[in-house]
Amino acid sequence: MKLYLATTNPHKVMEVKMLLANFGIKVEKALDCTKIEPKEWTIEKVAKENAKRLADASGKPTIVDDSGCFFSAFKDFPGALSNWAYKQLGYDGFMKLLEGKNREAVFKCAAAVCFPGEEAKVFIGEMKGKITLQPESLDDKSFEPFPYERIFVIDGFDVPVCKISKEEKNKHSHRGNAFRKLGEYLQ
Repeated sequence: MKLYLATTNPHKVMEVKMLLANFGIKVEKALDCTKIEPKEWTIEKVAKENAKRLADASGKPTIVDDSGCFFSAFKDFPGALSNWAYKQLGYDGFMKLLEGKNREAVFKCAAAVCFPGEEAKVFIGEMKGKITLQPESLDDKSFEPFPYERIFVIDGFDVPVCKISKEEKNKHSHRGNAFRKLGEYLQ
C-alpha cells in the first residue's frame, strides 16, 4: 500500500516512512501540502479536515498529521498553535512563561488517513514529559531538531528529546504512537 503524506517538512517525511515501513506501507510526499486551518483550532480537526480535502482533490490516499505541545500550567496552550507560539516567544519566552509554574507537558499528535471519497480516520498519540529550565545546547550545529525537542524531556529520561537517537525517539514519541495506531488499523 502507498500513502501520500501532506507535509513540507523533509524530517517528518523520513520519520513517517520509518514508522510505517514496519507495516509494509510505503510513504511518498504529497504534491499538494497546503493545510487550511479550520475555525475550530484542534489538532484533530486540522488533521481530519485536511486529509479529507487533500485525498478528494488528489484522488490519492492521503495522510496528514498535526501536533502540539500542551503545557499543564496553561489549558490547551500552546497546543494547536505550538509552531506559532514558538515563533512568537522563542525559548526565552517559554522559559519566562513557565517560571515558577508546573513544567509538566504532553505532546499530542493527530494522524489522519483518508481515501478519496471516504471520511478521514484519526489516530491520537501522546508523549508525556516536562519542559526543561533552559534549552539544550547542540553539539552538532548543522542539526536542527523540531524546536520543542531542545526543551522537552520524556518521562523516564534525563535528557531532552534532541539528545536521544531517532529510533529511541520513535519508540516513545507522540507521532510514533499515532502512526503505529494508523499502521495497525490499515493492516
